[in-house]
Amino acid sequence: WIDEFKEGLQTYFNHKLIVLLGVFFGFVQFGVGVTIVTTLPYITTILNQSYSAYGLFMAGFPIGYIIGALLNKKLGERIGVGKLFIALFIGGGTYISLSLTTIYGIAVLTEFLAGIVIAIFNIYNITLIQQSIPNNLLGKVTSVRLLIMRTMLPLGILFATVTTPFLTIRMLYFIIGLIICLSALIGYVYLNKQTIAQSSLQQQSK
Repeated sequence: WIDEFKEGLQTYFNHKLIVLLGVFFGFVQFGVGVTIVTTLPYITTILNQSYSAYGLFMAGFPIGYIIGALLNKKLGERIGVGKLFIALFIGGGTYISLSLTTIYGIAVLTEFLAGIVIAIFNIYNITLIQQSIPNNLLGKVTSVRLLIMRTMLPLGILFATVTTPFLTIRMLYFIIGLIICLSALIGYVYLNKQTIAQSSLQQQSK
């Protein structure tokens, strides 16, 4: 299995787009790890709500995820790769929204929206991997993606655990959201430049 995993790593890092998607996926999982630690005190202490309100807030994300999966099917390929970066940017914006809002209802709607955009991001991410990687290597490459998830999630938990004595939960959400939004913008500009460069090379060769 070690040889197969090495082959998966080599294949993974030979595709720049897949590597870039892995970075974005890592940021998302890192943010999820942070929220695992901070969501309960955020609802009960920062927003001064009950434990039942915490349950409703937590239900917002999976409900939104289902809606996002259905919406992604409707969107199809009409927006292209831009759809991924829009979803990622909005996902980062939901963290910033949570860091600023004082209204519980807005927080629930924000988490619902986060579920929608993360579903679109994840589905499109997996679709691009399936389109770029041969079927005989797909399992090996997705195992690398799983490794990223299993690594970044506990790192997010550790980061939140270590920093909460020094940073407020609002500040923590704001920082995570800002990082995700900036990475989405940088990724979009980078891929856009790559596409323009490839198009100009193709025109010159003709």
